[in-house]
Amino acid sequence: MAGETTITVIENLNADPELRFSPVSRGFGNTEGTPVANFTIASTPRTFDPASNEWIDGETLFLRATVWRDMAENVAASLRISSHNSSRSPRKRSRT
Repeated sequence: MAGETTITVIENLNADPELRFSPVSRGFGNTEGTPVANFTIASTPRTFDPASNEWIDGETLFLRATVWRDMAENVAASLRISSHNSSRSPRKRSRT
């Protein structure tokens, strides 16, 4: 979709994605719920200090993500805590 913000996150998973299915909507004849996957990504910024000639870690940021439908099944099948991951989302919605 045109005009939407794209976010690319390249860091480490905090745990394997959790796949579940939303409750079934019986009024519309559905037999299965909608797939939903939740996962957390940990991102730690690093800066180089030329005075000490060392990398310095910043404060770790934990990003909680929820994806639905086909993307949820893809995330649950392909992302694992032991691998380096790249997630690209066409939409950003923040809840506080």
